[in-house]
Amino acid sequence: MKNNFKFLFINVFIFLFSTNIVYSDEFNFQTSEIIVLENGNLIKAKNGSQVLTNDGVLINSKEFEYDKIKNILTATGDVHIIDDINELTLTASKITYDKNNDIITTDQKTIILILKILFLIEKKKK
Repeated sequence: MKNNFKFLFINVFIFLFSTNIVYSDEFNFQTSEIIVLENGNLIKAKNGSQVLTNDGVLINSKEFEYDKIKNILTATGDVHIIDDINELTLTASKITYDKNNDIITTDQKTIILILKILFLIEKKKK
């Protein structure tokens, strides 16, 4: 029963969030420190940063790393994702956003607020 709920929840989350990120062509970084490496294919932002997608999703974090070739954005340190259009917020310590597949993954405690309904997801320790 719990596995069915998790499966349903993940699918609903991906559906709601992906409607806003599917059409995003690039990320706009707002930060005090940005490092461009590997001929512009790797971007690192530090010291408290924001990334805004072209469709208005705001991601706040202490650090970002964006691999342009793989199209993967990794945010670490007090990550907050705010999607006002779909009334969704997500809070985690680290997220990985695979833009090609429109999948966001977290590996630790994650708090998700969808349409003012709160979900708390924690990875079980073995």
